[in-house]
Amino acid sequence: MEVETRGATSAINAYMYDRAQQIIAGAAQMYDVQVKITQTGGAASGNNTPELSHYIRAVAERLGIFDTLDTLKDIGGSEDCSYFMERVQQHGGQAAYLIIGGSLAAVNHNSYFDFDEHALTLEAQLLSAAVCGLLSQ
Repeated sequence: MEVETRGATSAINAYMYDRAQQIIAGAAQMYDVQVKITQTGGAASGNNTPELSHYIRAVAERLGIFDTLDTLKDIGGSEDCSYFMERVQQHGGQAAYLIIGGSLAAVNHNSYFDFDEHALTLEAQLLSAAVCGLLSQ
């Protein structure tokens, strides 16, 4: 059996995976069958470092190129980016997840998905300004 769990936090994800293993093992024992469980995926917590998030927001405000700015505190259980963020933070670094919005032809994971490439130029401006500011500190 292949399993993947995704919890809102790393702790919840670990709990769900452990409980799934216990339940599956119990069901296998109940029916006197063997089971092999292979973890195929999961999700770590994606928690923005507040200081870095505030800094990036201040850069975005200073640039004045965005119509609206929202605050994204935590992205919850996600995919590879949340593992990278968690690992960086475990080693004393800061991490932030950004969403640069643009018009979409269809939602993500859809064969009609397409977006306005202009969002890429806004993202490049924001990230390069943020990095230049950090390097000058």
